[in-house]
This record gives sequence, structure tokens and C-alpha cells, in this order.
Amino acid sequence: MKNNESILRVMEIIEQFLKGDYDPLSFSYDFPEKAFENYDKMSQENPKIAEYLDQTMPYICDEYEPGMDPADMKGKVRTVYQKVMEML
Repeated sequence: MKNNESILRVMEIIEQFLKGDYDPLSFSYDFPEKAFENYDKMSQENPKIAEYLDQTMPYICDEYEPGMDPADMKGKVRTVYQKVMEML
């Protein structure tokens, strides 16, 4: 069984955001950067998850603008989170 340490580390950031413990604007910048930094490791752990996160999250994060209601972004991020957890 592969170690999913890098994926779980990235998922913790999503959990913080979904709990309301991560400012939406900061999350929209930080998450893509953190995922990019860990992409190679995540790809070794589970290529399908790494690709899925790479194909979805940057676009979701890019849509958020300062002052917007984060509810739409949270809904989309929650969907991604649930799918990744099912893939683990």
C-alpha cells in the first residue's frame, strides 16, 4: 500500500478551509501553490488524485475574488474533497 502522506497534507488544508479556519482569499492563493509544490510526491502516491486536484482546484481557487461570498467556492471545494476521500 502506498503512503498518502503528501495527499493527506494537502487535504488538511482543504479541511481547514471547509471548517472556516482558513481565510477564503488566502486559501485561493495558498492551496494551488501548496498543491504545485507537492505534485510530484502526490503523483507518486496516487497519480489519479494528483491529476484530479491539478485539473480542478486551481480553477476553483482562481474564480474567487476578494469580497465575494465564499459559499460557492466552499461547495465546489467540498465536492472535490469528498471525491478525493473516496479515491483514497
